[in-house]
Amino acid sequence: MQRAQSKNEVQSYFSASPWRWIQVRLSDQEVVMQVNGQCHCGQVRYRAEIDPEKVTICHCVDCQILTGCAYRVSVMTEIENCELLSGEIKIYIKKADSGAKRVQAFCPHCGTPLYAEALENPKIRALRVGCLAERAILPPRRQIWCRSAQPWAENISRVDPKFEGQGAV
Repeated sequence: MQRAQSKNEVQSYFSASPWRWIQVRLSDQEVVMQVNGQCHCGQVRYRAEIDPEKVTICHCVDCQILTGCAYRVSVMTEIENCELLSGEIKIYIKKADSGAKRVQAFCPHCGTPLYAEALENPKIRALRVGCLAERAILPPRRQIWCRSAQPWAENISRVDPKFEGQGAV
């Protein structure tokens, strides 16, 4: 996406997955995109405004353990740009390597991780991209905590065979 020349220019894009129009507001500072998220069971639903340029892969050990995967994909947004539409959220407080306490929010019914934020005076929320309906058009733009990255996760395109569904177990 290119940056706009004029402030607050609004453009619409048609997203093939999911099938709908996505409005993007471009300004001199950032691209602002409205996204819609939900947990796996659908009881927690929210909407937020994000900058798609801020989608990040985190390879830290905490993210690996909290996701049960090699990394987590998140997008940072200001808390005031997030709106809970339905459901209740349960939180777990973890202590980061830095000593800072971080809120890990999840659905109390299905356990889907939804976001993380600072415990005290949070200003930024890290939304979990996998929960966003627009995840197919939000590729990561950077990677952090690469010293903890699993070497095999660098290029999974080398993993064969590939199946469109579950495939042979």
